[in-house]
Amino acid sequence: MISALIVLVDMARLSAWVAIIMIVREFLVTGIRVVALSKDIVIPAETGGKLKTGAQITAVLCLILMGSILDTLPFDLYDIGITFIWIALVLSILSGVKYTISFWKRVR
Repeated sequence: MISALIVLVDMARLSAWVAIIMIVREFLVTGIRVVALSKDIVIPAETGGKLKTGAQITAVLCLILMGSILDTLPFDLYDIGITFIWIALVLSILSGVKYTISFWKRVR
């Protein structure tokens, strides 16, 4: 997913700051998982992260496919993609904060 976000920034279909926030969240959660596992702590995936992933995949697909043969569809893939990116961004921040809090509660 990280490489897809970078490609979308390069294609000028996604703002760099949005991609940076989402990429930083991914590295943060991955880092927390590594530290948690080293302490034998398992932090299960939560609904917010799963919804974020679904929104992110939908957004990336729409933004990559816009300008293709699918442009004949009666709706604008760019608008749909950007809407889902905003949803994914909010869920990314919220689930990242929740994951961090959950980690710190279990570490203490």
